[in-house]
Amino acid sequence: MIRCGLDWSGDSGLQSRGGSARLSIALVLVDDEGLEVLDSTLDDVRHEQRLRQDYVFKYASTRDPLRSAFLSGLARVPFRAYVRVIEKDVAWESRWTKQDGGHRLRAELRDAVMESLGGESGSCILLVDLPRAHSKDIQLLSQALRRSLPPTTSVKVKPCPDTQVGLGNLIQTADMLAGWLSTGSRVDRLATSNVRGRVRLLP
Repeated sequence: MIRCGLDWSGDSGLQSRGGSARLSIALVLVDDEGLEVLDSTLDDVRHEQRLRQDYVFKYASTRDPLRSAFLSGLARVPFRAYVRVIEKDVAWESRWTKQDGGHRLRAELRDAVMESLGGESGSCILLVDLPRAHSKDIQLLSQALRRSLPPTTSVKVKPCPDTQVGLGNLIQTADMLAGWLSTGSRVDRLATSNVRGRVRLLP
């Protein structure tokens, strides 16, 4: 079973109306073994950095050397990640001018998931850090993926807070990668070569 953690940095608002300059989306994929290694690795990082064992890694609230320690630990984890950085230029704004923010975000998330899972076959659980109050958004994203993905790929979208034990580490990893890229940093500037080799920039 493949599990995929999805998170993003930035917002879906138009830049001309006060939105962020870019929207960065990250998807982190692991199998059962990879999830176990991720859990133990992040526990080790928390211990080494003298953090609480329930500490939640968020790019916006961490600074070096904690960011570097996180990425160095990630180099030991067997995972794949796909990231997309959307610059909100005039063409992007023109495309979405008449659409609400929720529609814009769901469409960009759908496209990123399709491109990262398009070559997969079998079942995947897509974990999204959305509270149950956003169940409508989760339902709409699920419907869009079912219509768009090949029949050999089955995706179940589930809400997963980043505080959840175990699976929350996938969301935290996606958050850290999306946050790194939201600053304008390139994939090839990630801290370690092992991490760079596992992160693919989507077109």
